[in-house]
Amino acid sequence: MIEDTLGFKREKSQCLLLPSQLHIMKVIFEAMDKYDDQILRRAEYIMRLRTDERVVDFIDADAVKLPYKTTILTLDEVLVEVEKDEMYEKV
Repeated sequence: MIEDTLGFKREKSQCLLLPSQLHIMKVIFEAMDKYDDQILRRAEYIMRLRTDERVVDFIDADAVKLPYKTTILTLDEVLVEVEKDEMYEKV
């Protein structure tokens, strides 16, 4: 890869959620996926995550460390960013 040749590597976002927290979110996704096709409406999934008491318990937990920065987003902040993306796509 060219990155290796030039002596640098591209930093990626780092997930900080616990495996148990990710599992809860996956269980919610699978329960909503009534056609078992891995397709959900983004807004509906986010709403379910925000209202499920299991997720509410860790919604303020550190979720993602952004690359090239010391910024860490909580799960709530990540969901806000996902909602923003959806608003831009509708325009």
